[in-house]
Amino acid sequence: PVSILELAEKIRSLSNAARILNNLGIAYHQANRLREALAVYHRATTLAQKMGDITAMFSIRCNLAHIRARLGEIRAAEEILGKVQGMPHARLSKRAHLFLLYTLGLVNRLSLRDARRAWIACIRLADELPDPLLASSGRLCLIENEIYQGRWASARGPFVGPLRVASRRDPPRWIGRCAPGARAEVVTRVLAPRCAQ
Repeated sequence: PVSILELAEKIRSLSNAARILNNLGIAYHQANRLREALAVYHRATTLAQKMGDITAMFSIRCNLAHIRARLGEIRAAEEILGKVQGMPHARLSKRAHLFLLYTLGLVNRLSLRDARRAWIACIRLADELPDPLLASSGRLCLIENEIYQGRWASARGPFVGPLRVASRRDPPRWIGRCAPGARAEVVTRVLAPRCAQ
């Protein structure tokens, strides 16, 4: 059987092939098949360049930066982000700027640097648009950042009210929406004893 990608390539529909490759790259990335995601994104980059589609290039480069950082290739990730920041998209589109802020936060977190400013800006913009998923995920990443940086009071700020009446097994609902149960429980367990102090 012919795959959808092969069909798009056969009929020379570059835009459909690029879209399929982008979705495939996201799927590989989310499945932690990072090397396969890189290969797919490199193919998508080639197609986007052939078409002159700089909007696709913006998205692809953000995804590539995150994958490179997850692979421990921080310099490569930062180099890619430098190119992305030079593109006009982040200035012209709030949604593109949100994606860039989120990627910056992730890369900074993976390089063990303080990502507080990126996460705060990400959360504000996600709330404004609104984008509840990135707002919730950004909040959780900000809390993790504050824990890692040793800023306990800042980290427990969103939890103080909910944890006074809730048990450790009943974390604030927004954590469950943006993180698997184990990750939410770790954050809640780390912060719960300190919130009682």
